[in-house]
Amino acid sequence: MIKKLLSYIILAIFSTFVLPVYGQDAPIYEWQTNSLSPSESRWTEVASSIDSRITSSLRLHPVYHAMMNAENDSALSEHNKQNIVLTSVGSGEIDGDFLPYEGKANNDWRLFGHGCHNFGKHGTLYGTIQYARGTHKEISWSAMRFPELYWPYTLTDSTGGDSKFEYYGIEGGYGVNLGKIYFGVIAQFDGELAHRMTDPRLKNNTTFLQLGFDAGYISPKGQRLMAEAKYLRNKEHESDSYWRPGEQQRFFTLYGFGLYDNKRSSVSMGRSRMYYINGFKSHLSYASPTEKNVCTTINLGWNINKMDAEESDFTSPYGSRTTTLTPQIEFKWKINENNVVSLLSDNNLEKRLGYERVFEIYVTNTATSTYDYRQIAENQYYSLYTRQGLNAVRYSVSFGKHNTIGLQYGMGYFYRSEKNSFYDFSVVNKNIVYLPRIDYKLSAKKHELSACFNWGRQKIKDNQYDVDIKTSSIQHLDFQTCFAPYAYYASEYDLIAADLTYIFHFKKCGLGMRLKYMNISGNRLNDVEYTKEIGFNSICPMISPQSDIHDEHWLNGTLFVLF
Repeated sequence: MIKKLLSYIILAIFSTFVLPVYGQDAPIYEWQTNSLSPSESRWTEVASSIDSRITSSLRLHPVYHAMMNAENDSALSEHNKQNIVLTSVGSGEIDGDFLPYEGKANNDWRLFGHGCHNFGKHGTLYGTIQYARGTHKEISWSAMRFPELYWPYTLTDSTGGDSKFEYYGIEGGYGVNLGKIYFGVIAQFDGELAHRMTDPRLKNNTTFLQLGFDAGYISPKGQRLMAEAKYLRNKEHESDSYWRPGEQQRFFTLYGFGLYDNKRSSVSMGRSRMYYINGFKSHLSYASPTEKNVCTTINLGWNINKMDAEESDFTSPYGSRTTTLTPQIEFKWKINENNVVSLLSDNNLEKRLGYERVFEIYVTNTATSTYDYRQIAENQYYSLYTRQGLNAVRYSVSFGKHNTIGLQYGMGYFYRSEKNSFYDFSVVNKNIVYLPRIDYKLSAKKHELSACFNWGRQKIKDNQYDVDIKTSSIQHLDFQTCFAPYAYYASEYDLIAADLTYIFHFKKCGLGMRLKYMNISGNRLNDVEYTKEIGFNSICPMISPQSDIHDEHWLNGTLFVLF
């Protein structure tokens, strides 16, 4: 009764942000919540297990929850809890090279809850809510909260500072079956309020809305097929102004490689700009029966986003079209009850094309001198291609009923190619990361303990920087917005990422704690240096023109209750 009451309370108060997957190896506390900092994103990329990566993809389907509950309602183990409340605190710091728009340090606090309830033949309802707040420190040459979404058409000033934010996330999903056919719906809303306390004061209000429909089918042999379609709407409103009247600042409207729009980069007392993204997201999944000796899971995501940067009610001078493909496949071979081999290929492929629009002013009424704008051209010069992912093999062996040891070796890759065909600019980074991993899990009646240790090394496979702005009489921002990201990725380093979790199980609930840690230590390649004169020197924190260290430290602690 208490378990059902707590489940209903979470569903009524909350309603969701990240969702579960039942019948998979990844436990509920490993579900990947959204990252609150760049450091947390990097930890997730290098330290996530094969099981948690697969779980994170499958749980996107509302019908998957209904499928698992319909089949396992009476067979869920006492440790396979479906509800969780957690709080976490994280802190990170970067020395040497860094991405200016990310900043050099971060700290955050999170409160998160998830509830799920099965209504039998009436379906499965689940929900999650999340609140978080924190600070990203020493951000420079960026006035945007999520600049990578709108890159390269971002906004900046020359001051920089600390960005404080509050985040709110809520999501809900429902799945129901008609025989072997399942249907589901999902809705998600995320909002963030951010501000900067140094002049010029920045305000960033960002929202994400997702609405989706899902369908699934279980074959007579137990194979699962799922298909989902979502509509995405994102909006960011950026505004800046001086606290003290009369002061002015030069604001820059960027369009890649350090180039900025002279007309829209004037000296003024403030600025306001809207960014919009409308997108379509689709996700297909196939999962073979988990009781078979050889299991296969395939996930394929395909997203299309259209971004527009609004200068006013009349003009949208910049825009982009982004296509993302996320193929993922896992093969799992159960040699016997105690030995399992897994193979994973997890990939993210993205192509972005940028568009610059030309407008003219025309008079609509000569008597009153009323005028309007009309678009007369659209140029497509900018392109950005990124590819990253992980290919890994894992072997796990169980000793008795309670102990499991896993060995994993993975090779991560990263490729980024940024070009402007009009100026013949090109920047390329290509890296490989070697990632061995060892993990251990103890699962007893009252205790659960899991620990993993990842270590790795990033090596440079290729790097090119062909950006030579001819108009040297005019200062540009290529060092701050083009060379700095190139230099950040042109580094070789060693990394350590660890994860330790302990849970004590009571009769109706479990109390747990989790620690996550990451350390990166390395250097930029010696020949990657900026030798030209730097435009617009300012007090903003910035990288060194010459080779520098590439160090990062991040620690996160979590307390949670399972029921």
